[in-house]
Amino acid sequence: MSDFEKGICGCFEDGSICFLTCCCPCVQLGKNMELVDQSFVLWMMLPILFYIVTICSGFFVPLSICIPCICCIARGQIRNKYGIDGNPFFDCCWVFGCNVIPSWLVAIWPCGINLTICQEGNETKFRSSG
Repeated sequence: MSDFEKGICGCFEDGSICFLTCCCPCVQLGKNMELVDQSFVLWMMLPILFYIVTICSGFFVPLSICIPCICCIARGQIRNKYGIDGNPFFDCCWVFGCNVIPSWLVAIWPCGINLTICQEGNETKFRSSG
């Protein structure tokens, strides 16, 4: 077992991953999962689908939790593929941002999600090329 080679705050290590994560994190999530032998389209569309359902239904609180949960599951898949230490609890902590900024802030979700998607993008690119 090992740790992530790329740090959680190494967003600017690869400008293309950073830019894509900031502009369209769902596409970067799909690309990350494709590098660990998962379906690009499925992983890209899941967060978009939940976002659309959340907006259309007006159930912002119950359904808005689904997108971070998808990212937690994706992080676990990446950890399993590369033998990275960790567990689902800490995956959720990173995604929800509680290791980065105080967890009581509503604004933590985009920050935590984007940081982890960017880290996972750097990690999958590094490990798949080496």
